[in-house]
Amino acid sequence: MKDLFILYIALIIAFLWGTQPICHKYLEKDIDFLSLFIITWIFSTIIIFIVFILNFDKVYTTFINIKNRDIFIIIIIAFSIIISKYLYFKIIYNDNKTIFSSICYLAPLFTLIFAYFLLNENITTQQIIGVIFIILGSIIITSNIEY
Repeated sequence: MKDLFILYIALIIAFLWGTQPICHKYLEKDIDFLSLFIITWIFSTIIIFIVFILNFDKVYTTFINIKNRDIFIIIIIAFSIIISKYLYFKIIYNDNKTIFSSICYLAPLFTLIFAYFLLNENITTQQIIGVIFIILGSIIITSNIEY
């Protein structure tokens, strides 16, 4: 049952991520790239701030107990989110949204590689087959691109 719930949540996340290029395409005729990028981050920050206020005690306790060695990793996470989102917005405004999005969603390939080398996680045959299907899907979607 827990696995089914996780699958359900993953599908919701994939659905939400899948709506973003469509929303950007719709908005790009009225809002320039940089303004939309900044406005999106402002609204995201407001939502995060509300969640922070609702969970202040837990977040504050966690925050003051962060180990020095973890601060660097948190900074890397923050920069990678901001940089990847900026580049995503920049490209999606100028190029083919479907093709670009399909290539961006190769993330599981890199997650699998990093998990294996950095976290010493075991890679299963199912994971390898899944990543192969993702790669094949991206190849099929991008196979008619004229460079």
